[in-house]
Amino acid sequence: MDDRVVFRSARALEDAGFATLRFNFRGVGASTGRHDGGRGEVDDARAALDFLLDVHPGAAQVLVVGYSFGAAMAVGLAARDPRPNALALLATPLRLAALDPLAAYPGRVLVVHGTADSVAPLAPLQAALDVLGRDVERCWLDGADHFFAEELDALGQAVRDFALRPA
Repeated sequence: MDDRVVFRSARALEDAGFATLRFNFRGVGASTGRHDGGRGEVDDARAALDFLLDVHPGAAQVLVVGYSFGAAMAVGLAARDPRPNALALLATPLRLAALDPLAAYPGRVLVVHGTADSVAPLAPLQAALDVLGRDVERCWLDGADHFFAEELDALGQAVRDFALRPA
């Protein structure tokens, strides 16, 4: 939750007037539990969403933003929970994320990815999105690596613009 990408995305949304919640998955940082290969972590995401919506029950838009492993968990959450009406997936690693559930997902989807990402290469992601059978908004940040090192401002702007765009 303290990663620069997560922090910058949340800050961009807060600056745009959205309530945000950053959290660690089980076994990360001071969180209890142990890594569960993605199964329990989707439950963690659902619990975080439950908490946020309990605090803000009238939320008109529910945007789930996930970075890297978190992007994979966001896809898993959207496949099982109807509350998120938009997803922003950042540096999505296909080795962890099957994108197939997005074909049936009714909400809006943004994928932000660096063209120089060596952890999760862009070409396989592009190919997977091309055969998905639905529109997905794409934002390729030229020269950005997996950590968006020199492109954090552009990343935050992409997430903010997506969140503010009418459905």
